[in-house]
Amino acid sequence: MLRPLQTGFLNARLLGFTATTAAAANNTVQQGAGEATFTNASSDNILDHTYTHAFGTTPVQVVCAGAGVADGGVAAIKATATATAGGVTTVDGSGAADVGQAHSLVYGHETAETRRSGNKNGRLFDVRSTRKISEVVVGQVSSAGAVTIGGREFTVTKNGTGDYTITFTPGFGANPIVVATPFNATTDGYALRVESVSETTTNILTFNDSEAAADAAFNFVALGFHDSSDYTLQKGGLVMARHRKPRLVAGKVTYTAGVPAVTIGTGEFTLTDVAQGELTITFDEAFARTPIVVASAADTDTHSWVSVKANSATAVTLEVTDELAAAQDPAYLNFLIFGSDSEDIF
Repeated sequence: MLRPLQTGFLNARLLGFTATTAAAANNTVQQGAGEATFTNASSDNILDHTYTHAFGTTPVQVVCAGAGVADGGVAAIKATATATAGGVTTVDGSGAADVGQAHSLVYGHETAETRRSGNKNGRLFDVRSTRKISEVVVGQVSSAGAVTIGGREFTVTKNGTGDYTITFTPGFGANPIVVATPFNATTDGYALRVESVSETTTNILTFNDSEAAADAAFNFVALGFHDSSDYTLQKGGLVMARHRKPRLVAGKVTYTAGVPAVTIGTGEFTLTDVAQGELTITFDEAFARTPIVVASAADTDTHSWVSVKANSATAVTLEVTDELAAAQDPAYLNFLIFGSDSEDIF
């Protein structure tokens, strides 16, 4: 049974796209071409995009590397986001500009309103997409290839060192947008790449801080579609999930002189600055069970390697490092948290 994804904000919208950055040529779009106008205005490996339907406020964008990005490389938010436009880039394991796919999810609001309802036992609001029939599948996979969160909607096969195939059950009607983030409680500087995506599977590769294939746990979110059309609607159908009482929390944290502050998501969570590059986000309202977190950093340099260090029903800790796996504060930190207010399994 499908149930609507909800949030504490009115008029919420979630969209996704997959596109390839370019050094000097035009960017190419593999999925979500109708979501934005994609350009490479400065011939600089940045995927500039202007949304077809502007948001009412600045959205939260999360991105990860895809096919073509070098082993150990990542994707990052590269432009200061606005309600109308954004930009992402791909870099190799040394932090140099690289050409490859970027998979991105963007969550925002149609109107410039504050949080309307914070009470998960009260009234929450549906999240819409720009497509007619959309569904999110979320999960966590261990380094050994076991399902640690989720599993009703997917299975996992470990093909080799740092090589995992997720099979969606059931599949989608069109290729989903898949975004993933490494989960490492003790080791810094890991990276991953969403190597391929189809209607029924996605292949995810993980790497250590030496850019070598290495087993690693990770969180993932797949925004899929049950219709094959690629047109967009400003207010399309509801985003659905198969688990009970799904809830989305989104946030953007801005660092000023090393001090983090909430830029987007006020009223949803509080921050604890644990150490350089390490931040704990405590939910104002706990989930019933451990949620799935995906995150991205934004900077003018290479402080772009993000991992989930810990997550629970009450809080999540994120860590950001540079290309040498040294802890660093980014300029911005964006995250999307998909959880549930029911104790049933995902």
